[in-house]
Amino acid sequence: MGRIVFKNIFTFFNVLCLSVAIFLIIVGVVLDPLALSNLAFIILVFVNTGIAIFQEIKAKKTLDRLSLLANAPVKVLVDGVEVERGQESLRIDDVIVLRANDQVPADCILEEIDCTVRVNEALITGESRAVERSVGDSLVGGSVIIHGEVRARVTALGESSFIGKTTAVAKTFRRPRSEILRSLQYLIGIIAVCIVILGTALVARQITLGILTQEETTSAVVHTAGALVGMVPSGLFLLVTLALANSVLVLSRHQTLVRDMYAIEMLARVDTLCLDKTGTLTTGELRVVDVIYCRGVDPTPVSQIISSMMFELGDQNQTSAALVRKFGKVSHMSAVHVEPFSSDTKFSKVEFLRGGTYSLGAPEFLLEKSDPVLRQSSEIAKSGKRVLVLAKGGQAIALIVLEEELRKNVAETIKFFKDNGVAVHVISGDNQETVQAIARACGIDGEVHGRTTPERKLEIIKDFKRQGKIVAMTGDGVNDILALKEAHCSISFASAQPVTRNISGLVLLDDDFNSLPAVVKEGRRIVNNVTRSSSLFLFKALLAIFLSVFALVFLRAKYLFEPRNLYILETFIVGIPSFALALERGGYEPIKGRFLRRVMPLSFLAAIITLGNIAMLYLFSRIEIFTVHYDNFVPLAILLVTITGLLVLFRQIQPLSRWRIFVFSFALSVTIALCVLVPKAFGMDNLRGGAAVLFVMAAITYLALSWLPRLPIRRRGYSKHSPHAPLPK
Repeated sequence: MGRIVFKNIFTFFNVLCLSVAIFLIIVGVVLDPLALSNLAFIILVFVNTGIAIFQEIKAKKTLDRLSLLANAPVKVLVDGVEVERGQESLRIDDVIVLRANDQVPADCILEEIDCTVRVNEALITGESRAVERSVGDSLVGGSVIIHGEVRARVTALGESSFIGKTTAVAKTFRRPRSEILRSLQYLIGIIAVCIVILGTALVARQITLGILTQEETTSAVVHTAGALVGMVPSGLFLLVTLALANSVLVLSRHQTLVRDMYAIEMLARVDTLCLDKTGTLTTGELRVVDVIYCRGVDPTPVSQIISSMMFELGDQNQTSAALVRKFGKVSHMSAVHVEPFSSDTKFSKVEFLRGGTYSLGAPEFLLEKSDPVLRQSSEIAKSGKRVLVLAKGGQAIALIVLEEELRKNVAETIKFFKDNGVAVHVISGDNQETVQAIARACGIDGEVHGRTTPERKLEIIKDFKRQGKIVAMTGDGVNDILALKEAHCSISFASAQPVTRNISGLVLLDDDFNSLPAVVKEGRRIVNNVTRSSSLFLFKALLAIFLSVFALVFLRAKYLFEPRNLYILETFIVGIPSFALALERGGYEPIKGRFLRRVMPLSFLAAIITLGNIAMLYLFSRIEIFTVHYDNFVPLAILLVTITGLLVLFRQIQPLSRWRIFVFSFALSVTIALCVLVPKAFGMDNLRGGAAVLFVMAAITYLALSWLPRLPIRRRGYSKHSPHAPLPK
């Protein structure tokens, strides 16, 4: 915890801003109290730092809570006697006793079994059906015994076990994957270099020229502070953070829990979506979709027979659960002999006191090859459904057709992604043919991978990333953790394993796959709106860099502005309007191009034009033409930068809407009011003449900014010519 706090406080920009603040305080206390009026920027530094610390601590606490195994006591054989121990006290070579419904606490080898043993390994492998295990077979920690009793020797614990290795991966903290964040960090790196070089040059140059008087000392510190603080686009990170935080609240109304705010952005950029079958396309449950009665069979006895068999067999798996939901679990007939399902025979058998012996299982194991019912069952199985036959004495009585239940509206959501240029693939641990059938039913025509291990899922995601794809992955089990951690955006459901939910960036709380389009819509809105607003922040930062170079060359290293001179620009033209535009409803078009490529042209052009105007204004002031006097140069420059900021804002609110007109009107009215009522507070109290020059420069700036092609962001929805399908409301 302390390391997180230390790391976020002592960043380059924080140290820079705090150092500048300390110098201003010293100058304000010792030399000139007016210097203290330049300290307002430090508030934004504290807000940014506090948000960053809160988010990382929250992420760390979530990761620390991850656990893949239940903490139930374990029965260990000690001198032939069962003794309960906590899982933390297990040792290698301990012999443990496991019965039905027990979770395997560690990697083991089966040494002794009691009757048929079946294990549910869906948590580990993704395979939705139970598997049978024999003496000498391995049991993986996290799997569940669903039938039988076993004695197993512990072979791996902790970090050396499968669960331990997976837990280690799950607990690995990774910085958010975000195009905006990565672009900002790259840009900030460049700005940091500029600050070091230009800041050092400004200070060294002023020392070389000599700082002799108290007034010169105050001026040097305050103006250098203005240069350094002006180059820091600190509000930009806060803008992105608060815009994404607002999206978290919006998506909560769509039953979507956002664990990683940047996952909203990344899903909006995704061009490859990899889906797990069980738990994503399907609910993970089997259901009986049809019962085909053989000729002359009364349906009522069939229902009673299967209900009685379920009562006697006592199986606990997806197949038996589906049969119980359809036929019930009541003893209509007394049993004299029961043979549980066997992976060798592929069927179960119950002999009743009255009524004879019935078998339930795979048709190919219970029927003759020439039996037409077998051919009928094969045709049904080709569609991806599972077929069981109820037989008596080798004679088919009924076929029970089961299939995995598709999630509601899943086909509609798949169509949405396909229409929006997203390639959809299925990666599952289940049978290849079954996965393909489910994929076809959902309308998926991308790659289908069946029988995939967790490691193979990871490699598939990595391969897509090597191709330059932006990948989203859905999953619900431990077998999905490696792939989920590797994907740019990870998505799970409320019904998923707790550990899977905890590492996912997005959790669909209502288990509704159809919620994803709303997340995409929100992500596009935020990215497009933040891109629009970011140009204002970068305009200010680039202008500070250009003006620092101008000061070094022409102004004897004296930067033009104090921090207070640009408070109107930073607060009422850049700050508040940027946040208002970022939170606007609209901007749902697909994201086009990289963040910096969309932001930099306008910011750079506006900064260059402003620098040119200031240079021209400086030239006019030196030769005192067009009523521009040298002692009036700085106030005119402050007003010029303020007007340019308004023009950049006006350029960014095109096309106009009611909300954008309101935002611009607010910025314009507040700017006029402050310039007229309290000009001295911002250094504009000595304005005389130059109105015609400012008007011409403003006109040139507006024409140049209007010439620059607009960002491809409309106010709402799609144009009628859009190649993409509209997003659902």
